[in-house]
Amino acid sequence: MHIEQIDSLLRELLGPGCNLPGEYGFTSTACQQVTKIGYATNLTPHTVQGAIEHKVDLLLTHHDAWGFVYGMSDACHEALEINGISHLYAHLPLDSAPFGTAASLITSIGAEISGDIALEKGLACGRTARFRQPVALATVAEALKATCKEDPQVWSLGADQIERIGVVTGAGSMTNYAKEAHDQGCQLYITGERSLYLVQYCLLVGMNLAVCSHTFTELPGVKALAAKVSDLVPGIQVIEIPESHDELMPNKAVRWPPLRDATDL
Repeated sequence: MHIEQIDSLLRELLGPGCNLPGEYGFTSTACQQVTKIGYATNLTPHTVQGAIEHKVDLLLTHHDAWGFVYGMSDACHEALEINGISHLYAHLPLDSAPFGTAASLITSIGAEISGDIALEKGLACGRTARFRQPVALATVAEALKATCKEDPQVWSLGADQIERIGVVTGAGSMTNYAKEAHDQGCQLYITGERSLYLVQYCLLVGMNLAVCSHTFTELPGVKALAAKVSDLVPGIQVIEIPESHDELMPNKAVRWPPLRDATDL
């Protein structure tokens, strides 16, 4: 499939948020004909190395390489071009999609979406949800562990039985997001980053808090997007490019390879 057709398909799936500057787009179009897509949450030397090793034509990620991780963006983009790999990222449009980051995480733990929170640039990057029957906090934590493949950090600060939750995957540590969840009656707030202020707010209002990693709270949404492409494009191959649990499991973090070596493969 030509890369322009991939772009049109993703824009149709993700909606008008793709037109927001810095929230969606190609950083490399080095490969024009796509038969194999690799997906990951982040664009890093690790995922670029994985894309090279798996011989993908297009690397699909939630994030572009962060400019404030100094030197990473140039290194990743250069390596993609040299190795003939295209790259496309979908950030806020994927957060806000009906099958996006928060929505997919909610579905994976057995809850049903009930509302929106955390509006950014006019789009909701978070959701509220409810369980059909109240669920023990420990049970929700186990469901998060099964989805994210990592132990969540859990603060038991309120109700033992959870009926309503608020979810902002990734960088959801802002207290205004948590307040929106609390104002909508949530007994548990789930996110992918924590801060002192978030913990203090949840302590103040007596709302439980569960934190997994930025990367793995958002991966279900990227996987859902890749699966939709696979369903709609006969014959295209879609594979996950593995990432390590750097944020919550530092002793198991994978040292990133030097990309100038990787480009010689």
